[in-house]
Formats: sequence, C-alpha cells, structure tokens
Amino acid sequence: MRDPVLALQLAAQSHAVAPTVDGRSALLGAVTALPISRLQQHEAAWWSLAVAPRGDALLLADSRGAVYRGRVDDASLQTMTAPATGLALFRAVDALAFSADGTRWAEAGSSGEIAVHAGSEIKRFASGDKVGEMDPSLRVLALAFDPAGRRLASASSSGRLVVHDLVDGTSCVIAFAGLDLSSVAFGPDGRWLVAGGDQGFLKAFALEPGATPPRFAGAGRSAVQSLAFDAAGQRLFAASRAGRIEVFDNASGQRTAALDVLQHGALERMAVSPDGRFLATGHATGEVVLWLRTADDADWPSRTLLRHAAAVRGLAFAADGRRLLSAAADGRLFVSLPVDVGRWTMSAAPVPVAPTSPSLSAPAATTTSPDGRWKAKASGPGSAEDAFRIDLGGLSLTRAARLTVLRASDGVPVAENAELPVEPGERSVGAPVFSADSRAIALQVEGRALLWDVAGRRALDAAIPLPPGGTLVGADAARSGWLARVGSAGYAFDAKPDAWRDIACRLAGGPITVDRWTRYLGDSRPYAPACR
Repeated sequence: MRDPVLALQLAAQSHAVAPTVDGRSALLGAVTALPISRLQQHEAAWWSLAVAPRGDALLLADSRGAVYRGRVDDASLQTMTAPATGLALFRAVDALAFSADGTRWAEAGSSGEIAVHAGSEIKRFASGDKVGEMDPSLRVLALAFDPAGRRLASASSSGRLVVHDLVDGTSCVIAFAGLDLSSVAFGPDGRWLVAGGDQGFLKAFALEPGATPPRFAGAGRSAVQSLAFDAAGQRLFAASRAGRIEVFDNASGQRTAALDVLQHGALERMAVSPDGRFLATGHATGEVVLWLRTADDADWPSRTLLRHAAAVRGLAFAADGRRLLSAAADGRLFVSLPVDVGRWTMSAAPVPVAPTSPSLSAPAATTTSPDGRWKAKASGPGSAEDAFRIDLGGLSLTRAARLTVLRASDGVPVAENAELPVEPGERSVGAPVFSADSRAIALQVEGRALLWDVAGRRALDAAIPLPPGGTLVGADAARSGWLARVGSAGYAFDAKPDAWRDIACRLAGGPITVDRWTRYLGDSRPYAPACR
C-alpha cells in the first residue's frame, strides 16, 4: 500500500457508505494486509533498527543521521542524536546494537567513530576506517556486543574486524578480510565471533586462548548481510543478499539447512525468533516474509507478512519472540501482531478435528450449509476432482482451485467452477466450510482462507491468513467467524465487518480528513466519517 492510512480510512468508509461485497473485500483486504498493532510514519527514510534482547527498548536511525530511542509499545520517540543539516556525507548511521541486558547501546556509520552509550555516559572509539574527508564509502556496517556486555565488535566496509574493550577503552584488530564486512555476531559463550561479508565470506575467529571456533562450511551468495544465533546457542543463521539462507550447527560448523528465497527480491535483513521456530526476511522490494521452520528443516512454509513501499532497512523480533518490528526506507515502522496467531484468538469452544484431505480418486467432498439451502464442493489441486486446466500452447499447465455451489433442493448450480483468487502454485486443502449464518463459504488454499459470498455469488477479493501450520476446520457461531486448528489448539477469527472496521480505524489513528473526503467521495455527500 502506498499510503496504508488512507487505504484503511477508505476501506472503513466504503463499508459505512454501502456494505457491498466490494466494500467487505476492501475492508478485509486492508485489515489482513496489515497484521500489525502499530503503524508509525516518519518524516525521513529509516536506515537501521535495533531491539533490546530484554524489555521493550528500541533504537532507530534515519537517512539524516538522526538516532531515536523508544519502546515497542509506545509511539513516542526520544531524539538521541539530532538530524544533520545540509549535505551530511559523514553522518549516516548504518549500525545500531544493544547489549544483552539493554543497559548499553552503540551507534556507528560513516563518521569515523563508534559511540557507546550507558545512561548519560558516552564512550567513543575510532573506527580506523575514515581516510581523510573524501572517502564516505568507508563505514561501519555492523556492531555486536558480547554476552557479558564488556566488549563490542565492529565490522566495516574496509574489511576490518575490530573488538573494542569497553572497560579499558582499548581496541584490537582481529582480522582484515580484504573485502566489505557487513555482519558480525559473538558466539554464545563470547569466546569467539563470526563475521560475514562480500562474496559469501563467513568465518569465525577466536578471541581467547584455547578457544576453538567452528569452521562454517557456508556457500553464501553475494554479501552475507545478517547473522543470528538461536537462544539455545546451537545454531547460526546466515542470510546473504542474493537470497540464500543457511543454518549451521555451532558445534561442528556443518550446514544443516539451506533455503533460496530470491523470488522475493534482494535480501536486505533477517531476524530469527529466540526459539528458532520463526525466521523473517526483509527485502529490497519492501516485502517482509515469515518462514516457519519445520523439525527436519526440509520444508519451510512461508507467507508474505507485510509489504513496505521501499526497501526494508531494519528487522528484529521483540523480546517476547512473537512480535516482529520492521523499518524501511518508506519511513514506516510496523510492529506486528504475534506472528504465530495474527488476528486469530484462542477459542474457548470445542474445535472440530482437522479433516483429512480426500484423495484425488475419491468422490468430491460436498458440504451442506447450516440452513440446508446450499451445497458446495471444491475442485483444483489437492481436491477430489480434476482441476480446471489452462494449456498455454503446451508451455505450461496451470491448475486453479475452483468452487461449485448448488441449490440443495434441486441440485441446480448457482455457481459452477467459479474462480477463486489463488496465487500460482497454491493448493486447496480440505472441503469448503459454510459460515454459521450460511451467508459465506470459506475454502483453505495453502495457508489462507478464501471467502465466497453466497448471496452475491462471488468471491471476496481478499483472504484470511491462517496461523502458521493451521487448518480451517469450521465456523464460529459466537463471532460469526471461522475456526482453525493448530495441533490440539483451536483459534477463532472474527468475521463481522464491523469488527474489521474498528480495527481499520484503530490502525489509521483517526477519521478521514475533510479534504480527502471531498477528493474521494465528492462534496455532495455530507461529511460523516466512519472512524471516530
């Protein structure tokens, strides 16, 4: 969305003016496209982001060199470094980092020095990279505190890997890689660190006598942009800009999994939840993609969680390990809902067992509406019937999920093989599910539930993302919504349009302005905003 606030306001307004299928589609689309609890617009492009491992402190730096400190659950930001004025070649802040306990934080970039803050005290270290005043390309690109908070590592575009002692104020060059270094992280015990850089560079270095760092057998593509350890310290995650994610065993250094994700665009940032279950990637296209790691790392289900309007510059999980923060060059900061449930809430009512998908050789599974008036069945990949096929000159074969709705009284179809808004390669799962009031049908396609309006005889041009690993199992009469099952747990989604409108208004932060009302709704309709 180029302007998510306007999209939310117009969606809420469209439903208030005329509650049509199109209005519900716009409203649901706006809400599900932003599974967030906070939307904040800044006056300049965000350049970097850091979140404290404990508590809810966060740091943000923008393209003007300004640094702000705030909290995950509070929209106010405190200016720590004022923005530069005029042509500021040497004020960019490319790297921010918190110590493990959150009492210290550091900033660095192209200024030639690294500033370490502890309350009101500031210690400064020379980066050793700035050569005269005519080389702004030399800059510190990554910072990392050791687990004890006594040392700070810096990696720069000069290829220098430096460790700064925060107690005695000394610095020691650990390595000179001869190429740009763009990421750094201390090992779980703090006795070694690992750095990543151009040409897939990934190497661990000992910091103490007797320390034996692992030899990581990586095959990264382009620059290794991000490094992260899981909370248990058993695995290292490395992401390279050309779209490759690698997982390594810290004991042996052997790679245990690899994933190529270049279809989403150049990979700019990566974040790993503390338990290692979820992984998020931020891309130059503005996409933020959520990946669910499986037990054997053989297959990682994914979905696009958010879309920025410009490249993602910062990505981090909050300390709770469930919410994700993303900052981008569009000046927007998003704080997501818990990535494991989104807008789904725990259901107190008994949840049906997830149905098994019928085999392709079995008869089509047919569902009857609660009021007995309608029957529905699906066809397409993963369903019981052969898919509708489109042969494009023999070059490709597309299998699309489709829906047939019949009158129960005489079997006459009111919609036959109706198209559903699926993405290429998506597979339908299970049988259609009617809402409790028989007015809507939901069909699971991969990790989403697509909705069909029975009265309007058309699909809503929006979908409900299911909880990762979830299966659509039924309708929720209490919320006029839907039920999903994840393992033995049940979750409910509120499908009332009034509830979607309330969410849209809350995220937008207020009603549509009079100027925008006139521009989009005309001046013949009295000003009556849907949002209070």
